[in-house]
Amino acid sequence: MLIYRESSRQIDPAAKLAGLREDLMQTGHPSPEQATRWLIDFGMLEAAVVDARCPERDANSHWLQAWRDAALALGRLFAAGTDPLLGEQVPAALAACRQSLVVLAEQELPAVVQVREPEGYAYYALYPQSYLLAAQRFLTEQRPRSVICIGIRSIGTSLSAVVGGALQAAGVPVELFSVRPRGHPFSRELLLDADLADHWRAARDRHFLLVDEGPGLSGSSFAGSTEALSRLGIPDDRIVLFPSWLPDGGQFCSDLARARWPRHAKYCVSFEEADLARQLLGDNLRDLSGGGWRKLVYGDAVDWPVVQPQHERRKYLDADGRLWKFAGLGEPGERALARGQVLSEAGLIPPVLELRQGFLASKWLAGRPLRAVDYDRQFATCVAEYLAFRRQALPLAGGADFEELLTLIRVNVAEAFGESGAERCESLRGFESLVKDAPTVAIDGRMMPHEWLRTSSGFLKTDALDHTEDHFYPGPLDIAWDLAGCALEFGLDAPALASLARDYARRADDPDILRRLPFYQLAYAAFRLGYATLATQALQGDPEGLRWSDEVLRYGKAVQNALALCA
Repeated sequence: MLIYRESSRQIDPAAKLAGLREDLMQTGHPSPEQATRWLIDFGMLEAAVVDARCPERDANSHWLQAWRDAALALGRLFAAGTDPLLGEQVPAALAACRQSLVVLAEQELPAVVQVREPEGYAYYALYPQSYLLAAQRFLTEQRPRSVICIGIRSIGTSLSAVVGGALQAAGVPVELFSVRPRGHPFSRELLLDADLADHWRAARDRHFLLVDEGPGLSGSSFAGSTEALSRLGIPDDRIVLFPSWLPDGGQFCSDLARARWPRHAKYCVSFEEADLARQLLGDNLRDLSGGGWRKLVYGDAVDWPVVQPQHERRKYLDADGRLWKFAGLGEPGERALARGQVLSEAGLIPPVLELRQGFLASKWLAGRPLRAVDYDRQFATCVAEYLAFRRQALPLAGGADFEELLTLIRVNVAEAFGESGAERCESLRGFESLVKDAPTVAIDGRMMPHEWLRTSSGFLKTDALDHTEDHFYPGPLDIAWDLAGCALEFGLDAPALASLARDYARRADDPDILRRLPFYQLAYAAFRLGYATLATQALQGDPEGLRWSDEVLRYGKAVQNALALCA
């Protein structure tokens, strides 16, 4: 089933590097937030540039080492600015950062590169501070004389800079590298040029640190990397892993990963162990993550909407009635804040208050979450106004990727109903020009009844900021996706949906909405069927998983109905 999308965009690396260098030159003593932002931005850029320079295998060169030197300097600056015991090193680290970026400015760079959003920073509240603490724990326990620190691209570029920078700040000699495991997602391997392989083989008595987010379902990036190091003669006890969490490894899809995971020391400090919520947001926090908000909102658990706890963003309620929800470190959080301010000022969502180190605060308002049976004419008017406003106030560049949406539909329909079901999707080609021509906007993406509050002053939309650019389909798209979502989640019949669509069309000046809508009814249902199917599998044996199995049936029926509409 397809539910995850890859978020990337093209940038001019020279312009991005110049902007970063200017920020560094103008700052006397950076705040922890500034150091974090520089670390993340540079890591994204470095990963993109190195991928462009090393499209087939990883190499060792002075050109590439200049990027790693700059990353190490930024990692040391982050460590010095975050750990009070290292604060006196900030001026020297800042000077090293400035000098390293001057060196990079002299390189010849590609005109454009494709940068990928680091998922942990953008969606999953992965903070570099956790890797700083893990590096310090490794230093205390293993007392390394020198290390080779290897980041697994993409996010491993910046995370390895933190680990290497922390060790360098403590006086440990560090060489920093980055690699891109290649091949099938469940069977990654490292491809190294001869110079890099020889260099590592000659250093096999040193500690080799592999740094990345994850492991994911397969564990193959860590596994393929450790296997490559072993083939160079590096002993297992010299290969140390720095992951973002510590599974037992028995459930990995990769045979190699299951075999290799127990053979290496691992250093990981979780968000909770690092006490990051209190450090970032203050004391007296109530954790509402993983569906915990339902206890506060509903009187009876029987009324709880189904959730996938592993995909919910971290969220906390403080003593002052502010809901702090993770919106993303760096640019993703800033974009969510901007969207929130637009919608908040229009009175469509609870008031947005501030963005603090990746968490967005909004006012917690008393109200009753809606149910599907609450859909009435008054609420329909609210929905039409809300979607028309989003379409007009939150436009984005580009258009829908019709082929990607068509692939999503075909794959999920085929997995649910067989190839005969997928064959019925051929008629969707008739929607291609309509879909491509519609404007792209920052859609809501979560039109479920419980995401709406009935308050004393009217209806308000909650959870309205994240899903237009989260880890899942569809991303920024035609607002027709939200109309289709509203129709399915509230169980609207054909006349009710047509009435809603016409009201929206009048307000948004969108006369083609009814012609595009059948395609999006199928696309939305196919995505939700895939999501529910994978949630059922992931939560097998959990009561939440049983509830998701009911959703599989509901969305499966919706797919079949939508296929009939598109025939």
